[in-house]
Amino acid sequence: MQTILTPRVALWVADGSAYALDLRTRVQLRILYVEGARASAQLKQPRASGAVKLTPLLRELIERAVIRGHLDPEQARDAHLLQVIEDELSLLAAEPGAGALVLPRTAAIRAAVERSVAVPDRRAAVGELAAACGMSQRTFIRYFVRETGLSPREWLRRARLAAAALALASGASVTEAGLVCGYASISAFITAYRTVFGSTPGRAVIRAD
Repeated sequence: MQTILTPRVALWVADGSAYALDLRTRVQLRILYVEGARASAQLKQPRASGAVKLTPLLRELIERAVIRGHLDPEQARDAHLLQVIEDELSLLAAEPGAGALVLPRTAAIRAAVERSVAVPDRRAAVGELAAACGMSQRTFIRYFVRETGLSPREWLRRARLAAAALALASGASVTEAGLVCGYASISAFITAYRTVFGSTPGRAVIRAD
């Protein structure tokens, strides 16, 4: 699963899962490791890896934990901080779609969409992608939804916006980022970006000090 992280979205990595980070620009990264036994005891049921909505309180708690370093449950101050963190973890809500793009498992479909998103300002028609896979449009859509949880059109829309988010993080202006992902109307781009990422693209622009 490919996950785009934004300020309101975090990535939960289940115990024993392999993952890799693709950092293409300057970022502020925070990682909180929770012992598997403690996580299992706190969560109502095992949580699969995926994007989760990060609450403001949990974000602040993670900052505190990073400053403190290793939290020792034998120390009263650390034990209290751990308890509050675990309470917040138990309330984490999945963030389907908004923070994550799942790549299709079928090789032909995956290759087709990867070719399409390689040129984000070109909007490939669903029928064109289906033909490239040697499938009818109906079959292509059925496989795509089953493997990604999104329609091809919505998946491609979010992939274009992910390209815009990367452009913004690399220093592009809102107008430049909108053009990168194929939006001729900047107002339409801002609306689409806010719908997916929960904030306007202007807030993601990197400004020189």
